[in-house]
Amino acid sequence: LLYSILDGIVMMNDKGDLLFANEPAKQWAVDVAGRGKDAFEKSWQSLQEYPPWMDALGPVLSGEKEGSSSEFEFPVKGRSKWARVLVQQVHTEKGRTIGTMVVIHDVTQDKEVDKMKEDFFNGITHDLRTPLAATIGYLGLGEMEVPESNAELTTLVRSAKQSAKRALGLVETILSLARLQAGKLAINPVPIQVQPMLHKIAGDLRFQAMAKKITLTDDCDDPLLWVQVDPGLMERVVENLTGNAIKYTMEKGWVKIYARAVPEGVEIGVQDNG
Repeated sequence: LLYSILDGIVMMNDKGDLLFANEPAKQWAVDVAGRGKDAFEKSWQSLQEYPPWMDALGPVLSGEKEGSSSEFEFPVKGRSKWARVLVQQVHTEKGRTIGTMVVIHDVTQDKEVDKMKEDFFNGITHDLRTPLAATIGYLGLGEMEVPESNAELTTLVRSAKQSAKRALGLVETILSLARLQAGKLAINPVPIQVQPMLHKIAGDLRFQAMAKKITLTDDCDDPLLWVQVDPGLMERVVENLTGNAIKYTMEKGWVKIYARAVPEGVEIGVQDNG
């Protein structure tokens, strides 16, 4: 098993002396340390001078930790390679430490796929974002030009504008999901008032609700209620839940967005009769 497995396996005794390394581990050490194809021993010694490697090994070898798991990047022949390194103390049945095992799992391909997905989503969202933002701007100008007497046309323009905003929100959601999967979603919490946020969401979805003759209301038990959240992400979450409630509620039903203070903080919810 140790010789056949694709992961690198290294075994050391309780003093840190090398006892065993399978071929993937040897090749990995030579690639990273760059000491020549057959110079594993020199490569292994050179690897001990690499800070990320020793940051993973050091606490376990010294007995400070039972085990550790680290993921870091190594430049190999001008190309970035990534490895997930697991270090674990090895004990006898009676609990005596007899050595340390290191497992080196190459995750370069996973990282490259993540990068391709991120680039793909970034390209798509950028290409969609620009025309949608322009459409929203043009519809906003058109809304200002519609005569007040033409209520039907005003309603249609506003509805088109809200639909374009929802499409833009969907694009942002896709981008956020891509960032989340890549571990790069930045959350920036700031203090905001709850009531204006709920009121804005209800206003943005008003025409969608009107199309199904659904009564959409928002209610906050305290107009001065504040929360510490990322405004864009929180707004998107509540808007998605409310949009689903409208979608799955029968005609002439009702949907309510509410917020109230609870002992643990603030509760924001969406209710419906669908």
